[in-house]
Amino acid sequence: MAFGALYSNGALVIHTTSEGAAVEIGNITNLSMPQGMELSAPQSGTLYDYFRSIISEVPMVNVTTESIAQILDTIGAAAKCIVADGTHPGVVLYGEKHDECDGRASGAVHNSYTIKKGLIVPMTLDATHGQNATISMDIHAVTDGTNDPLIPAYTATLPSSVVRDEIFGIGVCKVAGQQLDNVQSVSINFGISVLKKSGSGSTSPLWASPAKIKPVITITTTDPTIVDDAKLSLDGTVATHLNTVIQLRKRLCYGKYVADATAEHIAITAAGLVVIEQPHSASGESEASVTFRIEGVHDGTDVPLVIDTTSAYDATP
Repeated sequence: MAFGALYSNGALVIHTTSEGAAVEIGNITNLSMPQGMELSAPQSGTLYDYFRSIISEVPMVNVTTESIAQILDTIGAAAKCIVADGTHPGVVLYGEKHDECDGRASGAVHNSYTIKKGLIVPMTLDATHGQNATISMDIHAVTDGTNDPLIPAYTATLPSSVVRDEIFGIGVCKVAGQQLDNVQSVSINFGISVLKKSGSGSTSPLWASPAKIKPVITITTTDPTIVDDAKLSLDGTVATHLNTVIQLRKRLCYGKYVADATAEHIAITAAGLVVIEQPHSASGESEASVTFRIEGVHDGTDVPLVIDTTSAYDATP
């Protein structure tokens, strides 16, 4: 008796009309494709339904990867439109086929899922002390009027230039002028809501656009003394791009970190209001922690989050 095929997460390739060359992204830690199907049935008094029909199909792809710099360079902190043409396929996701006794299969035997039109939206960037940072995104697939929002194929060849050596960890941060040496976690919610519209008679959306961008950064540290009128006040403290920075240190393959002076680290400055969520939280014998968040705002010149993926690392920001 034959056994069915098995597949793992492969790669994400972004090659829209705004890219000169395909951006091949590896280190995919999570990939899911909910199709968003809504069905209808007759509203009758019969005991059983005798009819089903698809009235809405709103697919969305959820991707998480450790290749943070590639994503931020390609998408940014807002959203990226997917537009395809004859030489630019749009966005392609791959499922890598397993080969019995030999690890992974080779050749045109893998799965691919193509999105020709839609919107890529960064969702969260999460960094925890002692772990690799990740970034997640939602890809809103819409129809171009001819093609389905998500187009599967089962004879694909895997991309050959996937970047896999781009891994980051949390570094020293600064908020409202206060250096944070013992940050335990940082979570950036990019806060992007999306508006999608479909045309008359269409089951899938034809149009997608950002409706609002309200980023929030949540930070947890093990130093509750940071809560002070002269530091981070319970009444709120102003964060600016000059006094606030989140740093991610690039890890070195076969080593620890890339040299501080090498411009391959990530620095994210933010403007907004710092508010304390929990000035003290502890359980049992564990040490206390403090959690606060930065509600991002446009300061009149810059967007709430300004990202530099070619930054030197500053041990004392």
